Amino acid sequence: MAPFGESFIFLRADRAVPYGDLMDVLEILRTGGYAKIKLVALEGVPDAQSVPAANTAGR
Repeated sequence: MAPFGESFIFLRADRAVPYGDLMDVLEILRTGGYAKIKLVALEGVPDAQSVPAANTAGR
């Protein structure tokens, strides 16, 4: 087992998690001594029914 703070933490969140909440979690981990944090992305693209349509007004 790696010494405290030397282990990687893998963090995954989907689009339903507000960006500010994700940043809060990263800050809590950082202030707790965890500097090696990796964000995990899922492979593949979600189907069109689960992704809200982009607002293209004004483009």
